[in-house]
Amino acid sequence: MGIIFNNAGMAYGSQVLFHGVNIQFNDSGRYGITGANGTGKSTLLRVIAQKETLSEGSITIPGNPNIGFLEQNYYSEEHEIILDIVLQGNPTLWNALKKRELLIERNDNSGELLHLEETIEKEDGYAAPKKAARILEGLGIKSDAHFQAIAILSGGYRFRVYLARLLFSNPDILIMDEPTNHLDITSINWLISHLAKSYRGMVIIISHNRDFLNKTVNHIVDIDFKTITIFKGNYDQFEKEKTIQMEMKEKEVQSQLKKIEKMNEFVERFRAKASKARQAQSRVKQIDKIVIPEVIPSSRKFPGIHFHVGKKSGSDVLNIRNLEKSYGKNKVLFGITLSVQRGEKIAVIGPNGSGKSTLLKIIMGLEPKDSGSVHWNQNADFSHLDQNILSQVNLELALFSYFHSLFPMEDLKRLRGHLSQFLFYEKDVQKKLKFLSGGELTRLVLAKIAYEKRNVLIMDEPTNHLDLESTISLENAMAEYEGTSIIVSHDARFIERTSNRIVFLPGKGMEMISHPGSFREFQEKYGEYIGTMEEEAAMAKTGGGKNQYQAKKEAEKKIRKLHSLRNQLIREMELQEEKLKAMENTFADAGLYADFDAEKIRSLQQEKDGLEAAISHNLELLEKTEKEISESEIH
Repeated sequence: MGIIFNNAGMAYGSQVLFHGVNIQFNDSGRYGITGANGTGKSTLLRVIAQKETLSEGSITIPGNPNIGFLEQNYYSEEHEIILDIVLQGNPTLWNALKKRELLIERNDNSGELLHLEETIEKEDGYAAPKKAARILEGLGIKSDAHFQAIAILSGGYRFRVYLARLLFSNPDILIMDEPTNHLDITSINWLISHLAKSYRGMVIIISHNRDFLNKTVNHIVDIDFKTITIFKGNYDQFEKEKTIQMEMKEKEVQSQLKKIEKMNEFVERFRAKASKARQAQSRVKQIDKIVIPEVIPSSRKFPGIHFHVGKKSGSDVLNIRNLEKSYGKNKVLFGITLSVQRGEKIAVIGPNGSGKSTLLKIIMGLEPKDSGSVHWNQNADFSHLDQNILSQVNLELALFSYFHSLFPMEDLKRLRGHLSQFLFYEKDVQKKLKFLSGGELTRLVLAKIAYEKRNVLIMDEPTNHLDLESTISLENAMAEYEGTSIIVSHDARFIERTSNRIVFLPGKGMEMISHPGSFREFQEKYGEYIGTMEEEAAMAKTGGGKNQYQAKKEAEKKIRKLHSLRNQLIREMELQEEKLKAMENTFADAGLYADFDAEKIRSLQQEKDGLEAAISHNLELLEKTEKEISESEIH
């Protein structure tokens, strides 16, 4: 049956997101949620995930399916092991594994242990670590990190761990809010393939990555006009169909208005003529019956992004020679040599950690290089958009105050007009920047870049926080830009439309690939080579992961046994000490010697000597065990 909305509505106070919604999601459907910022995309996901309740109407999800929900915000315990977090995606298996460990530690060989083994086998628990490792590898988490605490990872990679846990859980309904935000091109392609080949349930996704949507969904759920409409097909098909529907509706309105206009002309012409009066009155009644379709303004708004060049640069814009950069023992950039000509549009791609952002920072002088040279043409002048958008703005200023501070000599009216092209209107310009969303801040920096009219644009992941409408506008602006651009991006469609040269940084001290031509041509020429290289690395890592997992479990088992032995020795020694103390009290009692019994005294002395020897032996064992525990835990 899937998911059924019946006359559903959602509102926060006077703000209505949608109402009167009657739609159905099918079990095997793949759905992409679209709509402008603030229309309720994330709210819809939370309603389906049963984390929020509708304001009106109902949602029915028959069969009590397992729902997996990946939000943008998540919380992790710093000490938790990465592979363990993924295994927790199957709570039944995880609880059985933990309880089994506890019983083994207690030396409990009861029937409960056998029952747990059956549960683990039923949940495919013996293959689970390998499956979890493959998912982590696919998302770019290397095997040497799988058995470390999640605290070693940055926020973006922690997001990948929780995405891996969601995929490992294999829910009946898979819900993801912007899953590509923290992924590189390789990981995005892996996720696309995984959803196509390995997952069979319902998928519901919010994404600003148009290429990702086109390759993963077969329905678009459009939130617009304060209602929700489902379109069959991917995003490109949806856009065409919605455009056609809007054009048909506008034509219908125009047709009805023309019809009314002609009727009104007839009425005005013949109202006073007796022979035509009846016909004129008939036309009046017809006009009253005509219903003009209500055209509610679309909530989708496309910012008017355009980049112009104020002053041309020279032909040779940038020359990089033998550039190298390391962080400690980690060599990030190796022998980078690159010449950039005027009008070139370069896309810098590669796996996360390969030095893409570092390269941009070095050429802008924001990061020192270890060796090599960077030379800009004297007429080259660049604008910059950073991946960390918060680093580029003063969050304590109001929007217009901040923008005016950038261009203090400019006419205020002109600045306001420019901001309105980027969808910042009168109600927005007095807001403090700290209250703006990531997408709004990115639009603001793009407005700044557009106003500067520089001849070189340098952007690091510019689409990360933008909605689809802003992404499309930026894509068109970059395609039309007549200057030079150097952009880091993980959005395949954006790269294809905005670049004419691909620079691939493989990382790991390997030489870069510079390909003049489109991203599609680059994939055709180098895709198999790059894919083979990554596959071999992944296979080697996965194998290492398996060995690491077995080694880890053996080490854990050994430590559990040592702890168990230590506790047992301590308990035995406590009992022995109590017995020895009681015997010493017996020997100190004068009554023992009152009616002298040599045999009894000899027997008691032997027992006392035995206890002292046992305590001494156990003490040696305890010291040895403590040493082994200490050495094992250090390693």
